Amino acid sequence: MSRISTKESVEITHGRRRGQEVYPMIRFARWYIVLALLVFSIQAFAGLKDYQIAFDNNDFLMEGVFQVLATDLDGDLNEELLVAGKNYIGRELFVYLLSVKDGYKPSVQWQSPNLFEERSVIWITSGKFNDLGKVLLVMTNTRFYLYQMEGEGLRLIGEYHHQLEPLGVAAGDIDGDGWDELLVTRVGDVTSKMYRCYLQVWKLTENGWQATTKTDLLGNIRGLTAGDIDGDGIHEIFVEEGLRVEPGTVHMLRYKDGRFGEVAKVSNEIKGAAYSMKVKTFPEGVRLMTASHRGKVNFFKYEGSKLVKDPVELSFNSELTDSDAIDLDSDGDLEIALIGYPRRLMILNR
Repeated sequence: MSRISTKESVEITHGRRRGQEVYPMIRFARWYIVLALLVFSIQAFAGLKDYQIAFDNNDFLMEGVFQVLATDLDGDLNEELLVAGKNYIGRELFVYLLSVKDGYKPSVQWQSPNLFEERSVIWITSGKFNDLGKVLLVMTNTRFYLYQMEGEGLRLIGEYHHQLEPLGVAAGDIDGDGWDELLVTRVGDVTSKMYRCYLQVWKLTENGWQATTKTDLLGNIRGLTAGDIDGDGIHEIFVEEGLRVEPGTVHMLRYKDGRFGEVAKVSNEIKGAAYSMKVKTFPEGVRLMTASHRGKVNFFKYEGSKLVKDPVELSFNSELTDSDAIDLDSDGDLEIALIGYPRRLMILNR
């Protein structure tokens, strides 16, 4: 960067001859402003500089892609990548297991049977609910299915009816007993302005699925996940709620002795509704990753009993509905998979 010319300051003479050098304090202030702007620019674009789009398809597989999930279903310490969605005209609900190889271009490795129900979307999560090991749980409006990895595909090992009318599902070991609980968000009350929702916890027992506890009403819940962000071996629960699609509040909850307690929260830190939240371990540490309908991807760390927003923000010209992070190329770093409404799939790497 070139030095500031004295010609740029000739009008600020304070009694000196035209063209003479300005006072050192004024010169310092101008350099300080330039430096501050440079630092701000570096911070603002650091995320875009690091993560780049390696794959982008605006017409991926289905008419509507709802979810993406990265999870280790076969226990080989490498996660599988799955997506779930709907074909409206064909009256179809599918889950796909994807294979991603050279060039980060995904291909279909396995496809579920058609799980279509009238007026239903489809949700997916995974967990170790009993001694059968890690399974994929697929839920529709009235049924859910358990699939286990077998060879290059998935095998159905359980099917159940339910009357939950879920808004979202997740899974995690929230009580530290070594088994994952199923977390379901549901509508508890409807007012003239909003839904008032709650979180319900289900456990798979010898007698089937049993509800164990639920939270108080938390507001209009739009995002849900569970993950061990503090490294104690027990999963915390993260719920995002807010009015319509306006910026809202992320609540970090901890379950202990049959009760939920709020550990931390952040409000109005995310631009738009954070429909997607995942807890993932990046090289920089464990982060809560969020994706919003305004195309923003943000990262939060848990530090000093607070959720602290990283300066990195990724921005995309797409309404993001889900996200996850997975090491696709075995380099120790995580790629990020993003779903944009209605059927866009992006894979980012750095």
